[in-house]
Amino acid sequence: GSPVPATSGLVRASALAAMEKLTVHAQQKRKAPAGPSSDEEEEEDPECLFKREVTETFLRCVRYGYDQANAVVELNALKLAEDRTFADLSRYIATALLALALPAPPDVHPENVSLYATEVPESDKEMLLALKQRLAKWGPLLQRFLKNVDDQVELLLTLEEMCLEEGVFQGSQGRRYTKVFVQTLQLLYEADVITENAVLTWDEEKKGADEEDRKFAKLAGPFVQWLNEAEEDTSSEEEDDDDDDDDYDDEDHFGENALKSGGMSSDDFQPKFRSKSRKKSIKIMADENPEVRVHAYTYKAKTDVV
Repeated sequence: GSPVPATSGLVRASALAAMEKLTVHAQQKRKAPAGPSSDEEEEEDPECLFKREVTETFLRCVRYGYDQANAVVELNALKLAEDRTFADLSRYIATALLALALPAPPDVHPENVSLYATEVPESDKEMLLALKQRLAKWGPLLQRFLKNVDDQVELLLTLEEMCLEEGVFQGSQGRRYTKVFVQTLQLLYEADVITENAVLTWDEEKKGADEEDRKFAKLAGPFVQWLNEAEEDTSSEEEDDDDDDDDYDDEDHFGENALKSGGMSSDDFQPKFRSKSRKKSIKIMADENPEVRVHAYTYKAKTDVV
């Protein structure tokens, strides 16, 4: 049917209806007889149910074009009904957002199928550009729900789980994001969904983990290194910022030549600096394969990191 106008009255009524539905469902689960089959047990898993409800609620907001305020009303009703935290919501809003760059999963509601990519992206670049566009619209919603560094670290751990297709993400298409994990991390950073502090805290916590659990921290190594170096260099580089502008042009850092060599235009991915530093940054590029790579640029050298 035609899109429903995103009026505050409609959204509140929808939110109340969603809360009532979830409350009744929770009561029915408590009354359910013990000893369900394995299929029934999986279907009734509380975390799987919550993930599905968050995903469907968020997709309804996308489908009807709700603004951020109305989307918050919808999602907050779900939070209250399930007695969850904002961080819990953010985990599955973010993974639902990433999933939109891929074809619709088999269990998605028919009304939401058209929100997803119509086919598997031909390249990682295409998938990342689709994600970037979604983050431009919905990144502020995630910012609003991610209250502190701990919440953002929890989101990063959820992204790892999604890429491994573990837990509630079994059978999803999450592995598609594994080889572009660092690029996804950068897009979340540039959209202000996660901060430097969150990334560095996540990386620090991973240092004591076993080798297998450090897989994604290793993938993110160049990005983490850049964050550390940019933070250290901020104060000294503020003094010679004007001189750096000249060197920036001479060295063609993030210039058209570098972008063209990666098969992208200057409009595709622009670096977003958190400091005065123009000597270091990480650039998302794509070659013709079309394997996406991260290029770590320093003031005097350029390193290709696969």
